[in-house]
Amino acid sequence: VSTQSTWEAVVSTQSTWEAVVSTQSTWEAVVSTQSTWGAAAKATRATIPSSNFGNANYKILPKYKVDLLRTRSLKFAGPFNWVRNNIGVPRYGFYLWSFYCIFQTWGLYRIHCQYKIIRKRKDERQAVVDRLYPWYKNEVLVFQTNFHAGRKRLAEKAAAELGVDFEYEDRYNFPRRDPNLPMPHRFMMGHGE
Repeated sequence: VSTQSTWEAVVSTQSTWEAVVSTQSTWEAVVSTQSTWGAAAKATRATIPSSNFGNANYKILPKYKVDLLRTRSLKFAGPFNWVRNNIGVPRYGFYLWSFYCIFQTWGLYRIHCQYKIIRKRKDERQAVVDRLYPWYKNEVLVFQTNFHAGRKRLAEKAAAELGVDFEYEDRYNFPRRDPNLPMPHRFMMGHGE
């Protein structure tokens, strides 16, 4: 009788264990035990068994479901779960390097914009100079003509005061190029002298 009662106790214990296993095999039960404070260990790969040896009815959770349990929700299911478990979550260095790269890229972009602004300003100024080049050239010729005429007048006045028969001869301006040729480009050597 004692042996039979012991066996009945073992059977009752086994049925209780099957009930526990059936309750524990559901996903919601594991999540609930995980969500309680200090009631059970976290649902990790170390705590959840990976084999049902000896308990054929025990449903084994795949590794990816174990990783989903660690997230405490299903919002990371899919490719984001793979990234979270294989790459990780953004930390301080990620945000630091991201801000540094964005800052440097913005600086290079602003340098490029400023270079374009300066280049456009210089082109506009050069366009004005090219447009007014005939006037500049005429002003130079007028100044040179007045300067030589003044030197001739002073030389003739000094000769008259000294009583010397002196005639101021104009310099012979030998042309450096054929005047009939078209005007050369401003960047060519010897132009503008």
